[in-house]
Amino acid sequence: MSSVTEPSDPRAVVLVEGISDQRALTALARRRNRNLDAEGIAVVPIGGAHAIAAFLDRLGPRGLGVRLAGLCDAGEAGAFARALEGVRVWARI
Repeated sequence: MSSVTEPSDPRAVVLVEGISDQRALTALARRRNRNLDAEGIAVVPIGGAHAIAAFLDRLGPRGLGVRLAGLCDAGEAGAFARALEGVRVWARI
């Protein structure tokens, strides 16, 4: 998946474009007194929006079947939407 340490059996995964997005989400979670590791939530940087399809294949309905969420820049929403449509995952963009 990524070189970032993740829970071995996450209940949910939030796919983000890069490490700065991962750091921002984990900092926000800490500010809101959320322990993502304890909740089984992994925030995974995917190396850019266009890499999402590979992560959806591995983690989504055809792969591990974990609950997925994603965060991308507005300009990359189309890449996320096309990939989600390809695996028949509903998306709100």
